[in-house]
Amino acid sequence: MTMSNIARLSKSAIRLYNRFPKCPINKLFNYVQDLLGKNNNIEIPNEISEEVKKILTTNKQFLNDEKFYFINSKNLVNLMINIYCCSIIRVGVCLQGPTGLGKTSMARALSEIVIGQNLDKPPYII
Repeated sequence: MTMSNIARLSKSAIRLYNRFPKCPINKLFNYVQDLLGKNNNIEIPNEISEEVKKILTTNKQFLNDEKFYFINSKNLVNLMINIYCCSIIRVGVCLQGPTGLGKTSMARALSEIVIGQNLDKPPYII
């Protein structure tokens, strides 16, 4: 691993730590390494998972009759958590797949969550 890769990992882990200070930095470092390594079996730290699930369930967008169905699916919630964290560490995300999986719903929800939290940068959604 080159020094620039280590620096990028460290910078991304620090961004996540600023958002999730209860999570140990070594867990964040490993999580970011999995995210950037395009690992399919990413283990999301519990501290992040619990916090983002709270955000998803308490966001006004989800309180109306048109709740996004991904809240009831563990796999889709985990994908949403990973996408949310990618937006924090400023990594581009490209969602692709068949019609009806919830790609647009996730992008809209993420945008509203990020805007609602007044984060300094918008998410990078392609």
